[in-house]
Amino acid sequence: MNPDARRPCYPSAPRMVDGEVLGRRYGVGVVSLLSGVLVFWIALHSAGSDWYISETHADIIYTGLRRFGEFPFFSFVFNGGSYFLQDPQSNLFSPTVPLILLAGPSIGLRLMEAVWGALGVYAFTTWMARRVSLEAALLGAVASVTSLGVLWKIAVGNDMFLWHLALPGLLWAVERVMQERTIRSSLLFGLILGLLLLGPTFHSFTYLFLPVVPLFVLLEWAFQRPKLAQFGKIVGLLAAGCVLALVIASPKLACWTKFDMGRPVHDGGVISLADTARSLFDYATVKFHFVPTNFFVGTALKHNKWGVEECAVALPPLATLLVLVGLTAIWSRAKRRTALLAGLLIAGGICLTCSWPVWSEFRTLTGGNFRVAPRFLGMAAFGLSVLAALGADAVFTRWK
Repeated sequence: MNPDARRPCYPSAPRMVDGEVLGRRYGVGVVSLLSGVLVFWIALHSAGSDWYISETHADIIYTGLRRFGEFPFFSFVFNGGSYFLQDPQSNLFSPTVPLILLAGPSIGLRLMEAVWGALGVYAFTTWMARRVSLEAALLGAVASVTSLGVLWKIAVGNDMFLWHLALPGLLWAVERVMQERTIRSSLLFGLILGLLLLGPTFHSFTYLFLPVVPLFVLLEWAFQRPKLAQFGKIVGLLAAGCVLALVIASPKLACWTKFDMGRPVHDGGVISLADTARSLFDYATVKFHFVPTNFFVGTALKHNKWGVEECAVALPPLATLLVLVGLTAIWSRAKRRTALLAGLLIAGGICLTCSWPVWSEFRTLTGGNFRVAPRFLGMAAFGLSVLAALGADAVFTRWK
């Protein structure tokens, strides 16, 4: 009798490892899909407010392409006549258009929000998994997509702000350029940035991408301290990617240079530190109300107000508890850089939201084209999501 016949048959170690990795990857895909379904369900049950504007935009696109077979570059529907490429909220050249043509203006817009819900989870997990375990990254991603900063924007129809969820993908592309320093990584970065520029991301770039991405790059350089040759190559590759992005978005940018997009608006003012704390941590903010604001005209203190949808960005309660645990990552040498980035984003978002001198200077530099200081809390919300992932990683590490 063959002695080997009595030995139990176990799968080889590599096969077990491959199966585990494959299962975890499928798990990320499933959770991303479920998050998209949840966002779509919420969007289907939301109407009124800015949904009217978004759906009207989509209806013009749908009618122009389906009935007349041409892009509606100009429409008399808004402001007695306006160029759609000039409008920062227009989806005209974004990936939303195929969904609008496929499912109609109303369902198409809501499908795009579902896509962003799924992509938001996947992009955050992919970027954060380089720093923490996959499970912790996934938990932080779900917390980000189910934050009030996303849910309130869906409720009132501010679909353009769901493009905020592309930030982790943009950071992932920038990080690849800094680590790989190849033409391929530069092209990938340029492609992602160009596609984002084509969308209604004017506010996302101003309130989120432009503050966060340069800060991320500077922090990476501060810790990595690349040699002069490496530094020059990284700068060149990032610049090449930006040029490619500008080429991709050139139709939109050409319209902006032809038709003045500047539209000075009234100053909504800043909110108090107490209201900022509630906006960041109170997940029970489910009823509409106004948040008071303060601003100065000369030396005279004036008051205004913003709807809660402009302010509320809190994470789910479990994620908020993990944020407290994530603060301990500052003492971890391996995770200190990520914790520091999160802390700077939270501090920066709060400062721009609460500090009148800082907000007033920002308004001056941008020609008065921005009016909603609390939108900078999107920076702080992203920082909280990163800390939640760090906290989850610390908890999971203790359990293992």
